Amino acid sequence: METNRRDIKPENNRLLAGMVRAILPPHPILPPAAKTMTEQAVIANVAGQLAAMPTHLRWPYRVALGGFNWLALARYGRLFANLPPDQQQLYLRQWAGSSIRLKRDFVRLIRSCTLLQYLDHPIVLAQLEAEQNRGQYENPGERKNYN
Repeated sequence: METNRRDIKPENNRLLAGMVRAILPPHPILPPAAKTMTEQAVIANVAGQLAAMPTHLRWPYRVALGGFNWLALARYGRLFANLPPDQQQLYLRQWAGSSIRLKRDFVRLIRSCTLLQYLDHPIVLAQLEAEQNRGQYENPGERKNYN
């Protein structure tokens, strides 16, 4: 299915970029160039997923994106897209943990798409595999003897 990129406005791309970066896990630690390349790929894929939504879902979601961005203004005095990364993460966590289901579901869609794309990205998979092969995920108190 081909997506219509005109449906993703530049201000929403900037907003999505901030959301995606706030959601990305801190591990694995990637070299700066690989991190930038991976982030850009994930942002593009999440934007593509939103653009591919059927019209009856895409339009309300675009309105929700605008609301999410502008409601940060009431809390922090700045739009979400203009907040520093630590405040973006805090604001996103507040929405994800909200008692209002609509807020939680809004974040869940972006978070799910982001984590799926990130954890399935070839650079991230290679780094996770390399770390696993070095034993970084093994509990040092539980040395396994396979002999």
